[in-house]
Amino acid sequence: MYSIIILLCIASAFQYFIWDPVDYSQYKIIFQKYPDGFSSIYTQGHEPGFNFFTWLFKSLNFSFESFIFFIVLVSFYGIVHISKLFNKDKLLIFLSIITLVVSFNLFFNLYRQAISASLLLIALMHNGHIIKRVLIVMLATLFHISAIILFPYFIVQNRKSPVFLIASMTLSLLLFFIGIDDVIFYVVSLMSSFTDNIPYSSFARVEGNVFSSDKVQYAYRSYYFLSIFLIVLFAFNHKKGVEKIKHISSEIQWRLINFLAYGVIIYSATYSIGALSRLGIYFYIIIPIILFLVSRLFFNYSAAKILLVCFSCFGLFGLFLVKNIYLT
Repeated sequence: MYSIIILLCIASAFQYFIWDPVDYSQYKIIFQKYPDGFSSIYTQGHEPGFNFFTWLFKSLNFSFESFIFFIVLVSFYGIVHISKLFNKDKLLIFLSIITLVVSFNLFFNLYRQAISASLLLIALMHNGHIIKRVLIVMLATLFHISAIILFPYFIVQNRKSPVFLIASMTLSLLLFFIGIDDVIFYVVSLMSSFTDNIPYSSFARVEGNVFSSDKVQYAYRSYYFLSIFLIVLFAFNHKKGVEKIKHISSEIQWRLINFLAYGVIIYSATYSIGALSRLGIYFYIIIPIILFLVSRLFFNYSAAKILLVCFSCFGLFGLFLVKNIYLT
């Protein structure tokens, strides 16, 4: 597992030898220009957490490649952390996660969001007081402001209600087909207006991205409908989970399924707005885990593993489409 992580970190840091990078090149320009000093961490570039590491690496005269290597390495921590829940199957879970299109986007393009996603996974699995989880999410917002969407999740994190899951999926489908873009635009503008007096506001940049981007990530739509299918299956057969999945507690199973259900609602409300469709990344990254858990409700252990391997192979094919046909 760790050898794969190192190889992927190197591949991301030197990806210009493999293909013509997009976000990577933009981050390199930002690395060279901002911030121009410690005092400008809060006024230039991106979120202060990301700016701090940019300033630190530049102060130590480290290269941009070493900076990207470090960012991607840190980003893997959350995935490794959640994979360890599955003991002997942790490598299979890890591989199934990194073959997702969303994982590729995180580790080769969306570096700030990758760190936030890693921290959110840690918050998801943290068993301590809710204040600690809130603090972890607050830390995640220092790298990507979009992490604030996780706060409401803590309200439903430990619910064990199949009725709530079905109701949530019904609401999600309603939002998906009706569309509430105008409401989303208004909320984003309102949030931005409250931060106009701050020298550097992430919300102001979010507003600009939301109103200027119309690129929809179609690959994420397939994750959306797959997530609904898996959540509904879990809702109707969750009692078998206690008997057939003994190494993962019922509390953790429900916490994971509620996390994905919450993400499905978020995505259904924002999917048609290009800049916001990437919010689904935070939640879709655990789809292989949910697939494995739900598969165990219907099939034996070996069949569930085979299904997950097939899903991972399909994920690799999806990566091929992304890089060669630009299907997303």
